[in-house]
Amino acid sequence: MDPQPSTAEPAEPAEPEQLQAAADLFEARQSGTAEPEGAWADRVWLPTERERRPCCEGLEPDRLKDPQKLRNHCRTLLHVSTLFDVDSRLLRAELKRRRKAREEALGKSDGVGRGPQRVRPTSPARRSPGAEAPSGEALAFYTKVVRLLADKRAALLSLTKQAGALCAELHRQLADEGQAVEVVLAETGAADLAGDLKALIDEIQHLAITRDTIRRVL
Repeated sequence: MDPQPSTAEPAEPAEPEQLQAAADLFEARQSGTAEPEGAWADRVWLPTERERRPCCEGLEPDRLKDPQKLRNHCRTLLHVSTLFDVDSRLLRAELKRRRKAREEALGKSDGVGRGPQRVRPTSPARRSPGAEAPSGEALAFYTKVVRLLADKRAALLSLTKQAGALCAELHRQLADEGQAVEVVLAETGAADLAGDLKALIDEIQHLAITRDTIRRVL
């Protein structure tokens, strides 16, 4: 799942294997099972030369307010698509296809696709007599999901900050009537940010459903 080196020439259409590898890496980074390549230096996280791409330019982490700014960026759809030289629209479509397939599989296993359900946690007092206590593995997995949700919350906060700056830049450029709207959208990367935001929200919703499902048996 190693990223392909970026070139200055126009990218060729992505091979199916390349697109799948990009989708695998994006999902792994979003779930926390894979981390971007980088290290801490002077109280901020910085990507390695292998990890760094043109989309990282201009993103300066703040030691106090946002030391992981580049780390969070390296988990985004824009960055991963750039790593593999694949069209971000194709990657977004593949991720959407995967989410839909998982949702359909979940609906079939439940018998009915009811959508997200809020689950009331089962306390020890409500557990029926003789019921087995939750396993250590279930408790460990629940803890991991809760931690991932906290990480996603932080990533969402970082992304909303980027969205605020992007909206200000969009407003500034759109106020210039000499600028073509399609050029403004392309230069600001509005579509990519919107896609990243949608993907992150979907991940949070899926994690929340998983958390509540596990909590039901604890």
